[in-house]
Amino acid sequence: MQKKTKKSPSNLAAYKKVMKIINNSGLNENLIFNQDCIEGAKKYIADESVNLIICDPPFGIKESTFGSQYARDSGNILAGYKEAPPEYSKFSYDWMEQCKRTLKKNGSMYIVSGFTNLAHILNAIKALDLKLVNHLIWKYNFGVYTTRKYVTAHYHLLYITKQKAKPTFNNTCRFNLSQKDNKGGSLLDQDMESVWDIPREFHKNTIKNLNKLPAALIQKMIQYSSNEGDLVCDFFLGNFTTAFAAKSLGRKFSGFEINPAAYNYFIEQYNEAEFGDRLFNSEEDIRIKNWKILQDQLFT
Repeated sequence: MQKKTKKSPSNLAAYKKVMKIINNSGLNENLIFNQDCIEGAKKYIADESVNLIICDPPFGIKESTFGSQYARDSGNILAGYKEAPPEYSKFSYDWMEQCKRTLKKNGSMYIVSGFTNLAHILNAIKALDLKLVNHLIWKYNFGVYTTRKYVTAHYHLLYITKQKAKPTFNNTCRFNLSQKDNKGGSLLDQDMESVWDIPREFHKNTIKNLNKLPAALIQKMIQYSSNEGDLVCDFFLGNFTTAFAAKSLGRKFSGFEINPAAYNYFIEQYNEAEFGDRLFNSEEDIRIKNWKILQDQLFT
């Protein structure tokens, strides 16, 4: 029996929309698997069934050895992180081939990558005849110190579609044309720029998988590139950030996590999370909230 959700007149329209999705869009088809994404996708994800894919694959740089550089408390890190295989080029092609197969004709995909093996991912995009729509930059403070080279302060975000696709792109999903910062600049234009300045999250004394993307980063991708009731998929779930974000925004979800410790730790939390909980505000309320957040980032 579906849990009843408290509602008020101000969010009645959003409530009805979410309940329609819950009742009619196959919400029970949400499937998250504890296994390799390549073999799992072949077995469980149908051809051209996914609206949006978001992937943060292992970077192939022995991330599990970085504890001393990043001052991590190993006691809070879940054991069992799976490094990328040595043949990163083949690994990239194989999992991205499954992304192409499962992605709808007008679907879209985001890949998060570091610099070291970025060329292999770009080569796979070309080899698979996918279209790189935008090469976005996420400004990110790693918190490292260097003396003989510049400090890396960004990740790469690759926004990809199939050739000739007409993907969902909700350009006013977060701000409207009239919203300005205190200098008169367009908040919509700033939000759509190719450099994303989203702070990393700090979770002191919190159990997590090795690396965690900020929820705000994933939410932005989902808001721009999918609609309520769409199916979102993540091949490398990690801390389940994409899963939680998709569910909270009223999207169906499927994905894979190969690490049993991470899967077992997060799956129960995911199952207990409320579907569509970020949709129970009016659209304008959400835009105002995002506006205030962005202003805080720009002027404080």
